[in-house]
Amino acid sequence: MKKIWDKVVHEGYLIALGDISAMYALSLMIGLSITWDYLLVVFLMIFSLLSFNYYKEIDKDMITNPKRAKLTSRRKKILPLIIIFSSVLALVLVYIYSSILTVIFLVCLIIGGSLYTVRLKSLTVNVIGFKSFYVASFYSMLVILMALYYKISLTSAVFLVLVFYFTRIFINTVFCDVRDIDGDNKNKLKTFAIVLGEKKSIFYLNCINILSTAPIVLGVVLNIIPTYSLFILITIIYTAFNLFAYKEDIVKRMVLFNVLIEGEFIIWMPVLMIGKYVSELVT
Repeated sequence: MKKIWDKVVHEGYLIALGDISAMYALSLMIGLSITWDYLLVVFLMIFSLLSFNYYKEIDKDMITNPKRAKLTSRRKKILPLIIIFSSVLALVLVYIYSSILTVIFLVCLIIGGSLYTVRLKSLTVNVIGFKSFYVASFYSMLVILMALYYKISLTSAVFLVLVFYFTRIFINTVFCDVRDIDGDNKNKLKTFAIVLGEKKSIFYLNCINILSTAPIVLGVVLNIIPTYSLFILITIIYTAFNLFAYKEDIVKRMVLFNVLIEGEFIIWMPVLMIGKYVSELVT
């Protein structure tokens, strides 16, 4: 059982499943009936890009995440095949169920995600916080991909959930940079965690965490997104706990970062489903 758990946590499955959950939740907010094929496309793309990142950064992970590095080294020979298969299958599904335009956009995302690992990440040496902004921007593009996939307009609702998703990814990315300070220092990366320091980073993350409620509250007040979308704000409490747990050292660091932080988005789908169900009961 422990071996299965380690694979889920350290081989990208937890993050990819979290993105499926996030997309389902965001689709409920914009009134879209999401289908299995798009969720599978998201899983395959994210899983392939994460696998590529782990494959290329085994040496760095030896410092920041030795358990992941060990698991990656064991499957190093088959990882290229897994990466290619997952990417190609995602593109085939998009071609079958959507359009050529969506295929082109997905190809751009795959290239952009791959370039981040081999080239763009190093820009953080010169550009403060580039890593965090790029990762958050990349993941937020999944909302645009969803709109293209289902051929829906880029409405105010789509924009608001995109902004919300961006801020949540940004917070988690910067938070993980706090963990990676030693490794990023050796690579001379100017992450926010290194530039601001550990204490200030946690303080500003708490501030951004609170401010991230704005797109959802605004959307509900203006009747752009449904009232039950407010249930997603439970993630603000969730992140506040994680930040507190880090500051007070009340949770093991491996559990905090590899399970609680990276697994945050797993709870989005059930939370929104419960919110929608409760809203329907009340009305």
